[in-house]
Amino acid sequence: LNMPGTSGLDMMREVRLDSSLAVNTLPAICMTGSKDAELVVDLLRIGITDFLFKPLRIASLKSALHKVESQTIKVRSQESETAALNSKLAEKDKLIEQLCLELSEAQTESVLSLAHAAEYRDSGAGAHLNRMSEYSERMAELLGWSEERCSALALAAPLHDVGKIGIADVILNKAGTLTAQEFNRLKSHTTLGAEILSVSNSPVMRLGAKIAHYHHENYDGTGYPCGLVGSQIPIEAMIVSIVDVYDALRTSRPYKEALDHAAAIDIMCNGDERTDISKFHPGLLKTFLQHHHDFGEIFRKNTGVDSVPSMKFAIAH
Repeated sequence: LNMPGTSGLDMMREVRLDSSLAVNTLPAICMTGSKDAELVVDLLRIGITDFLFKPLRIASLKSALHKVESQTIKVRSQESETAALNSKLAEKDKLIEQLCLELSEAQTESVLSLAHAAEYRDSGAGAHLNRMSEYSERMAELLGWSEERCSALALAAPLHDVGKIGIADVILNKAGTLTAQEFNRLKSHTTLGAEILSVSNSPVMRLGAKIAHYHHENYDGTGYPCGLVGSQIPIEAMIVSIVDVYDALRTSRPYKEALDHAAAIDIMCNGDERTDISKFHPGLLKTFLQHHHDFGEIFRKNTGVDSVPSMKFAIAH
């Protein structure tokens, strides 16, 4: 303990506190002629394993070394067990991660299969569902949503019309104007879709149920099935509503021809006899129009139509 310059006590403090030193965890035996109790307490605090008091006795040295050896074997055994346990935990974490990935993929496949089942009668349904997924995800990104929330919306958006499973073909594919009774039946696809999806505990399915239920609500309160107004309508449903209108304008229906991007955006800006822009959330509509080329590109990518032209427009008030 008593050495020129640094004392043995100070040296041990420095060794124990410096984790970069390979010896900082080694057992340490102190040999001293002092019987100072306070000094002994200080040594114990910094991790001295055992004490030898002068004059040195071989029997005492052997006893101290056996004690150190026993402790070292125990520590190394614990370290080995800990390393083995950590290895097993790492393997389990990897397995859980793989299972989660497989579950996520299975859920994605299930959701898309359900969405396709609802629109299998439409030859362009597959492309429509892909576009709805990408449109919705892009809107969420533009709104600054988290990656997780964007992905959830991308997965749930194609479920918006799943309730059409319960609507007769004669109504869905009618070329002429629907009767009041037929239109009421068509409107029921919103509540039917919500009923189908809400039985699941999956967060994506429940988000899909919310979108299916409310994607025909209008910002001005003129929509269905509940006649909600403004912020009463879930924002996910309002997003799907806007991009669904754009996609409907771009594609042919039994009762209409498809429009090009410029004509569709003009209607989204100014409305026509079928489209009243007061039905859209004004902030979402503004975001959509400011980035309309993104949505035109998504349509082009999923249909192979010509590139989106450069456009200037003014929103009607």
